[in-house]
Amino acid sequence: MVIEDIIAKGEDIHSEFKTSFNIEAIESLVAFANTNGGTVYIGICDSGEVKGVDLSKETIVNMLLCASRLYFFFRLYSENISGFY
Repeated sequence: MVIEDIIAKGEDIHSEFKTSFNIEAIESLVAFANTNGGTVYIGICDSGEVKGVDLSKETIVNMLLCASRLYFFFRLYSENISGFY
């Protein structure tokens, strides 16, 4: 399923949209890690509007280093949607 289809489908028990990587995004990640899993999409409003995020390479590396200390698997993707990352 492509990201546009996921956005059109909206949030469900296995997907959450967050406008930024903040405490709410982390709480969703932990909730998914403690249940049957799921995906948190950063840079997307609950309404499905794509806002994008402005993350430096250093920020992403730091996030991955912190996440690697946790006991769950993750994947990091970056997609260009309507000119936003």
